Amino acid sequence: MQPIAADLHTHSIHSDGTFPPTAIVERALAKGLTALALTDHDSVDGLDEARARADGTGLEIISGVELSAHDGTVEVHMLGLYLDDHDAEFRQALVGFREQRLLRAHAILERLEELGFDLSWDDVLERAQGGSIGRPHIAEAMVAAGYVGSIDEAFRRFLGSKGPAHVARKTLTPRGAIELVRRAGGVAVIAHPATMQRDAIIPELARLGLTGIEVQHPRHDAGDRGRYQRLCEKYHLIATGGSDSHGARTGYSQVGDTGVTGDVVDRLREAAGRDAAGRATAQGA
Repeated sequence: MQPIAADLHTHSIHSDGTFPPTAIVERALAKGLTALALTDHDSVDGLDEARARADGTGLEIISGVELSAHDGTVEVHMLGLYLDDHDAEFRQALVGFREQRLLRAHAILERLEELGFDLSWDDVLERAQGGSIGRPHIAEAMVAAGYVGSIDEAFRRFLGSKGPAHVARKTLTPRGAIELVRRAGGVAVIAHPATMQRDAIIPELARLGLTGIEVQHPRHDAGDRGRYQRLCEKYHLIATGGSDSHGARTGYSQVGDTGVTGDVVDRLREAAGRDAAGRATAQGA
């Protein structure tokens, strides 16, 4: 088996990770990776820092983002890779998504208060460290207050889609997420599809311009990986993968623990019409 060359799914302090982009790049270098995608939730603010640290090392920084979409009541996470992170339209859309996150977080805290949990908004904001706020920050505050024993428990009992404190967020449809990524020059990949349990939408999304499926993910077992590999082959999609590292916040996987071989990066780069330096080729211009 070929060694992992690229981690295509990581998070920094600019969303719900605990490490700055510099530290993520240093971890990737220590693991001997040749490519790294920083895919913060609704934010591309860490990419310039990551590129600056990687400059001259030979590590390719792939511009990325993770977007939340909804198919009915099911949340679908979409990775955008090789996009133009300085595209004005795209960055403005991300500002709107982050504003929605703030409203959602306020609503979640209100529901938790009704359930008897006394959590401080200032504490949750501090945990976000100025990044894109998300449910993991609230879960972490619940752990710190002693209401739950772990972030996983907070999601399982209260914050998950079936929990009493769950609040749906106005967001994109999966089709809208794909279109937004493509308008910014990138390619769209469904993230950790086994967690959404909605495989039936994959054929339609492939027709609408989906480029890949995240096959390699720490929450996918052997059966999941085999199923999504077969779907990639059936619908001519690229099988991608990444650690989904959040640093110390969810320590089940760190940068470089899960990923893909170099040929996958080559295929994604070609699909996006980019060269090895991230510049648009004639195909992607």
